[in-house]
Amino acid sequence: MNKPTLVLIPGLLSDIFVWQNQIAILEKHANIIIPDINHFNDADDLIKNIINISPPKFFLAGHSMGGWLAIELMRNFSSHVQKLCILATSAGLDSNKKMLLRKKCITLSSTVTEDELVNYLAQFYIYQPEIKANIIAMFKRNIKALIPQQEAMIKRASCKSILPKINVPTTVLIGQEDKEFFKPTKHIADHIPNAKLEIIKNCGHMLTLEQPKSCSDLMLNWLIS
Repeated sequence: MNKPTLVLIPGLLSDIFVWQNQIAILEKHANIIIPDINHFNDADDLIKNIINISPPKFFLAGHSMGGWLAIELMRNFSSHVQKLCILATSAGLDSNKKMLLRKKCITLSSTVTEDELVNYLAQFYIYQPEIKANIIAMFKRNIKALIPQQEAMIKRASCKSILPKINVPTTVLIGQEDKEFFKPTKHIADHIPNAKLEIIKNCGHMLTLEQPKSCSDLMLNWLIS
């Protein structure tokens, strides 16, 4: 029997590293595609690229900004997706505070060093301190994508209207200590019909790295069930 294809979309300034622990478990059960999100200036082009590099039917998972992209993909390409897994994201628009933070990041990109910028960004995403060095290294190697990614998030439309129309098996994962994304992620689970919400304890926003076993086990159950 042929294995299904699983597309894993990373988040802001992220790459294959953020999924490394899950790949080790899930690749036995699926052919995995990790789209490069750091060389596109437009979310529509990125979504079209995902469709182009994937087979006609695939499983889809996205973390953080990648989770938003996964939901946005469902707007026009839902017929391609057989199962959906959303990790730590929001389907709605930014609060005024978050919008100002995005604009501040864009401004800082031209006024501080890369090291200062990635350290500033990392503080918003890390709960478990032992992953800090690796997160900073990942952000730094992808830092050139910061402005287009932040601008894409500022310009994006709300995805809330898409949620009730999603009719594929869906699992939603969130870290219990993810203060910024806990409520928006729960909102997603509450509004996708029959979605399953899984809360990972002792875990913040970077759940694939902070609690790799729990996250991998939950994703494996979603994949093969």
